[in-house]
Amino acid sequence: MIIYCKRCTMGCELKVNESNGNISVEGNLCKKGAAYGKEEILKEERVLTFKLPIKNGYFNKIHVKTSCEISKELWEKVYELVYSLELEAPIEVGEVILENILGTGIKLVSERKIDRES
Repeated sequence: MIIYCKRCTMGCELKVNESNGNISVEGNLCKKGAAYGKEEILKEERVLTFKLPIKNGYFNKIHVKTSCEISKELWEKVYELVYSLELEAPIEVGEVILENILGTGIKLVSERKIDRES
């Protein structure tokens, strides 16, 4: 599972795996990131965040998140769905990217505005 650390301003992309009770965290630039990754994978529900590619934008990636916490059982399906999306600028901050994720009533929303590339 890939998550973005929120323990400091670095915002490291963490690759977190759990196997037979062992948790591994890669991509952290500090010890806080390793602890954050371990804590997050143990949660039963969480708001999921993503960094997705965007076409024709001033920036080539956009941060998006779920509008509410999603149960752990759905995380992998949500990741598959969200990473299959193809986004194109312009996108407004708070814009709904995807309605009713997997029938949960939860939305996927943008965390920033991305204008078209000039």
